[in-house]
Amino acid sequence: MRVLIDGRIHGADGIGRYTRSVVAGLCASHPPDVDVAVLHPGTARRYSRADGEELLSAAVESTADLVHLFDYRVPVAPPAEFATIVTVHDVLRVVCPDLCYSDAEFASRFGETALTELREIVADLREVAEFPVARTPGSSHEEFLGRMLALAVRQADSVITPTRALARQLCDLVPVRDKLRVSPWGVDHLPPTTGGQPAAIPDRYLLYVGQARPHKGLPALLDAVPRTALYRGGAPLVLAGRDFQHDSPATRVVARALGSHRVLPLGEVSDSALAALYAHATVLVHLADHEGFGFPPLEALAHGCPVVASDLPVLRETLGPHAAFADPRDPDHVAEQLDRVVAADGPARRAARTSWARHFSWQRHVDDLITCYRGLPPR
Repeated sequence: MRVLIDGRIHGADGIGRYTRSVVAGLCASHPPDVDVAVLHPGTARRYSRADGEELLSAAVESTADLVHLFDYRVPVAPPAEFATIVTVHDVLRVVCPDLCYSDAEFASRFGETALTELREIVADLREVAEFPVARTPGSSHEEFLGRMLALAVRQADSVITPTRALARQLCDLVPVRDKLRVSPWGVDHLPPTTGGQPAAIPDRYLLYVGQARPHKGLPALLDAVPRTALYRGGAPLVLAGRDFQHDSPATRVVARALGSHRVLPLGEVSDSALAALYAHATVLVHLADHEGFGFPPLEALAHGCPVVASDLPVLRETLGPHAAFADPRDPDHVAEQLDRVVAADGPARRAARTSWARHFSWQRHVDDLITCYRGLPPR
């Protein structure tokens, strides 16, 4: 069986992490009956016809029997010569349309020509896919993502999600149950920590890892952190992620709320540095409004770090009894939970967290994928 992996999403986000980890795992596994080829990032612009054409050309060139899409953007009219598997990471912009670009924002980011092309693609999608939610889309971007999700799931021979919570959300939106497979991602991609405290980082600190996107709960975090005994005792907030460069817009927002002397923005860090941050943090705070899996809190558990997270079904599923959960809309409760987990921390709890996280392995996910590949009917 020849399998083409769409490995074009490789940025510093969850899908990029997934892409790099699965590609590495599949290439290392070398199953004798599965020949894996990878489509690496090319020149095609996202949300363009060329995006789909690039994928189709690679499928033909590699004589693929199966194409595995690591996102739910698919060619509008793919040929029937190969099977498809789609990995769905979340349904964020379908259920939270405010996070989609307006037409004016899309044109500002990608150009007027790109907006015209997007509208043409949306017109094609209207002929082949229903919008999955009972509302009128407010922008071309919103309509594209909704109809593309419906089309990708309908065309796929199998659909992969990382959590049962996301699977339930997906089933509420589109008919998918008979082809759905839940297979958790791994979190064993970070190296073990062998060194001491990261340089220039104090002994006690609160940690936030991720981006500054609206759904990641940064305002809730900034409301809750000053209410904690940890912060009042002098512990700063350390920020790791590409949006938190020194003097970036997101960093300035945090500095205005907490005071610049109480904020340590690190920007994007290496995997070894990230592992050390988790291992030595007093507590990780993750107050996202929506997740499909949520790498940072589970990565933190893998390194023994206490975690306070949003009370979401998906995070209850992935973190189990080893995190404290709070409603981000209640900053006093968030602060209470932060103080509680810090006070209760100890070697036994840290060992239990790392033990729990060991169940989330990339090899296990890759084995699931190979089983799924083998189980698809021939075309």
